[in-house]
Amino acid sequence: MNQINLEYKMKEGQTYLYDVYITNTKIFKEGDKEEKETDEIKLKLSQKVSKVLPNQTYELEVEIEPISFLRNSNPQEIPIPTQTMKMTMDRKGKVLASTMDSPVNSPTFPDKPVSLGETWISPAELKLQDGGNIKINYYYTAKSIEKYKNYETVLIEVNSDEWSNTAQDVTQYLKSKGMTLFSVEYGALMKSKVETEVKASIENANQHFISIVEVLVELDKLTQKDLTETDEGYIIK
Repeated sequence: MNQINLEYKMKEGQTYLYDVYITNTKIFKEGDKEEKETDEIKLKLSQKVSKVLPNQTYELEVEIEPISFLRNSNPQEIPIPTQTMKMTMDRKGKVLASTMDSPVNSPTFPDKPVSLGETWISPAELKLQDGGNIKINYYYTAKSIEKYKNYETVLIEVNSDEWSNTAQDVTQYLKSKGMTLFSVEYGALMKSKVETEVKASIENANQHFISIVEVLVELDKLTQKDLTETDEGYIIK
C-alpha cells in the first residue's frame, strides 16, 4: 500500500455504534499535601447517517447515552442525561456544523493520499475550563498497517503542540497524544485512544493542579438494513 486515501465512506441509513470510555485523573498539590481523584465514565455513542449529499457531505444524528459513572471505583449517580445532536461532516472528517460539542473528535484527513511515515497538520480550537479558547495544531502520522479484529487498518499517531501560558503568577500547560485505527476499505474509525494532560500552577501559593483525561473509542457495530452481520459483530456489505 504505497499511497493511502484516507476518507470516510458513509452510506445513508448506516448507524455506527461506539463504546466510549473517559477516564479523568485529577491531582491537586499544595505544599506537601496531595489529593487524587479518578472519574471513569462509560458512554454509548450512536451515529446515524441521515443523509448523504451529492458533494459527499454527511448529515449525522448523534445520540450520547451515559452508561456508568465511577469516582475512585465507587458507583455514582450519572450526572448527565442522554443527549442528542446533529452534525454535518465532509468525507475528510472536517466538522462543518454541529448543534453541540461531541466527546469524540474524529481525525481530519488531508485532501491528497498519504504515504506511510507522512505527517499532516490539522488546526483546532479548544475550550479551557476557565471558559477561554486556545488555537492548537494536531500532528497526524500514518505509521503502519495493523490488523484489528481481523480488519486491516492504518495506525495513525496523534500529537498536539505543547501549549503553555503564564499570566499573573498562574502557569497553564496542555498537551495531547494518542493513536487512531482507521479502516480504509470501509472508511470508518475503528478505534481511537487520546490522552490530554492539563496542568495549572499558582507559584506564590505553591499550588499545582494536574488533569489527565484519556478518551478511548471502539466501534461496536455498524448496521444497515441491507447488510449482513459477520462473526466479529460488525455488519458490513
